[in-house]
Amino acid sequence: LALVRALGLDDDVVFTEHVPDEDLSAWYSGAACLAWPSLYEGFGFPPLEAMACGCPVVVSTAGSLPEIAGPAALLVEPRDERALADAIRTQERWSVKTLTDSAASTVRFGHVLNTTVTKLGQISAPARLPATRLRQEKTVYRIRARLLAFKLEEDEDIHLAVSDPNRPSATMIVEFPSSDCTKGARHRNAMARARSSLTARCGNPPASRFQTLHGVAQISGVFFFDFKHGQRGVAPNAAELHPALSFRLTTTSC
Repeated sequence: LALVRALGLDDDVVFTEHVPDEDLSAWYSGAACLAWPSLYEGFGFPPLEAMACGCPVVVSTAGSLPEIAGPAALLVEPRDERALADAIRTQERWSVKTLTDSAASTVRFGHVLNTTVTKLGQISAPARLPATRLRQEKTVYRIRARLLAFKLEEDEDIHLAVSDPNRPSATMIVEFPSSDCTKGARHRNAMARARSSLTARCGNPPASRFQTLHGVAQISGVFFFDFKHGQRGVAPNAAELHPALSFRLTTTSC
């Protein structure tokens, strides 16, 4: 408390004291990120609770946290303040990927560019991702892609791994957000329609594993730079279409 006052952050830092269990989901859902840099954890329920509410999570490498959070969270050394700050800044890009950030109005939704998975994977990524929307993330692209596999993530988004039909080694990820994560977002209806089109043609993805797919589809979405954390189908530059705005299967089945 003394440090907060010394830094002049009284209006920015709130000490909530005890939060009733019935209010936790609202706090997690409204948070940009949960930072849990514990020096030791026997288990660690808060990171799991946060992920269940779609809240991005940063945890330390101490105790059981790496095993509990897995690839769904960013892991940092608990005493590395710079790494912790960078991880929180990266996780705060949640608003960018769900089009709820203030710069979403600058995305050129009316000008969709046709491209390929290969070309999107060749766009230069910044050395460090900022919390705000990048210039490259103001473009909507349309690709023709071979479907590889999909899975329902912990935050209820659908993770779809795709490849370039003309170059199978070129892969990337397309994300279909849960409507629970896009309240107040621009083009929320388009996101919902894209997700419905995917599940109508390919079924509902399992949450426990990736389900293999075989079809080809035309997909459009907003370009987005993610960070690499071992995710399936990740592009060389961690480029994604996130969120997807349309999905049309061009083969008879998935």
